[in-house]
Amino acid sequence: MLKQKEIPFFKLNNRSAMPIIGFGTGSLKGEDAFSSVKFALEAGYRHIDTADIYENHREIGRAIKESLLSRRDIFITTKYHDSLSENVKDSLDRFLRELRTTYIDLLLLHRPAENSNSIGVSNFSIEQLNEALHLGFEISNNQIEFHPSLNERELQNFCSANRVVVTAYSPLGQGKDLSIKAVEEIAEKHDVEPSNAILAWHIQRNRAAIPSSKNKDHIKENLESLSVELSEDELEKIDKIGEY
Repeated sequence: MLKQKEIPFFKLNNRSAMPIIGFGTGSLKGEDAFSSVKFALEAGYRHIDTADIYENHREIGRAIKESLLSRRDIFITTKYHDSLSENVKDSLDRFLRELRTTYIDLLLLHRPAENSNSIGVSNFSIEQLNEALHLGFEISNNQIEFHPSLNERELQNFCSANRVVVTAYSPLGQGKDLSIKAVEEIAEKHDVEPSNAILAWHIQRNRAAIPSSKNKDHIKENLESLSVELSEDELEKIDKIGEY
């Protein structure tokens, strides 16, 4: 087993520190969400990603409370969807109650709200980001689907040029990218799992990543990706997968 390194972080444009690897909860509900988040926190994760439509705020809030960790040591990202019948402020007040917290570290939405340290967006294209930036919105994060077979390098370059941190959801291609030959060869060379190679690629290409799992071994393995160092040649091999 690789020795776990301290988790590095991105400084968002309001100076909030977002851990570069987080724990995604999009597929987790009920007791699976509670037990998986609690274990992830025990394993060393300090960034939990959720959303109102995941319907797991209450379980995550309970897991954080039972972890006995200080709230300031945990970074919480959640998402507001415009389809909600309540307004942003009312939704955020509800999120705070459900998550048992007084603030959200990163709220992904389309317009500013109080009680949120940073504002971000999800699934924004270059055109949509450009429009928002020209309207004067200060966007700190764009969460997008990003993995070897879906390389959004042009979008990331635009984000970087505008001080917008990219977070990759489905960073392993929902498991499909684990069997790509180039990924398997790189993983074998480093004596790690293919998931470690892909997550190391994300990290070394300056993206946050939020893999999700309810398997305890996989939860721990994903965090060990911080100890994997790929060469520039290996990074470029993974870069090129999405170009074919």
